[in-house]
Amino acid sequence: MGLLVTELRVLEHFIQLNQNKKNRKLRVLALGYPTFLALAEYFAELNIAVDWRDIKLESDSAALWKEHNWDEFIDKPMFETRSLFETMGCEFVVVDAITWGGEDFILNLNLPIDDAMLHALGKFDIILDPGTIEHCFNVSQALQNVDDLLEQDGFVFHQIAIAFPNHGFWNISPIALFAFYHQRRYALGQPYAWSSPRIPVFQRIHPAMRFDSYPSWLIGALCFRKTVESPRSSGFPSLQGILSEIDALPLEDWCLAALPEAYCVPPVSGSH
Repeated sequence: MGLLVTELRVLEHFIQLNQNKKNRKLRVLALGYPTFLALAEYFAELNIAVDWRDIKLESDSAALWKEHNWDEFIDKPMFETRSLFETMGCEFVVVDAITWGGEDFILNLNLPIDDAMLHALGKFDIILDPGTIEHCFNVSQALQNVDDLLEQDGFVFHQIAIAFPNHGFWNISPIALFAFYHQRRYALGQPYAWSSPRIPVFQRIHPAMRFDSYPSWLIGALCFRKTVESPRSSGFPSLQGILSEIDALPLEDWCLAALPEAYCVPPVSGSH
């Protein structure tokens, strides 16, 4: 799984919004260790404030570039993701279901989190899903775990496979996440999708649009903010219920606020 520089700029925006309210180090949780796929010159292009010269480098950059099919960059240094977030002033915690390397806790998101693990992990100001949810067979439980771990007023950012057959177990429609988070009274972010490599350009979409045509793969960038502490027995949302009211729901456009105009563009074609 990889973290792209456009996504980082949105996460930096969330960090800035939270730091204005909280007099402490922010806590960021990653659902799996995301390889940060970006070059130093991308920081200036996306107006990222962090000084890339302060970030540690991965010890085996060439292998990581190759693993993610960025072969043209194998002679370039790669920034270490944990150091990146620490340089941004955050505590960075990683969970994963198995030992891959870089994880702080072993956590199977398919299962409810027991009280001991909830206490050990604590709450987080930002949760980053860098393409993990579609690899969880029990998606509803994985989303409930996100809700349980997110601090009130905290943000969750999902990089999800909208159309990427056999990349994981599922391709996830944006409306599924909108139904889940709306039921739990989250503030809903304007959704975006992208398919461009290297520096993604976010294209605005409607939460319930049907994709009549799409590239060979399409990734969603979906953001939500927790406004109240949700009851753990919220149950399952209704598709008909969310579709009947989605056009009337207010959407916060955090991506538009974070990104340069050239990287946040009008809607892709589709219908709903």
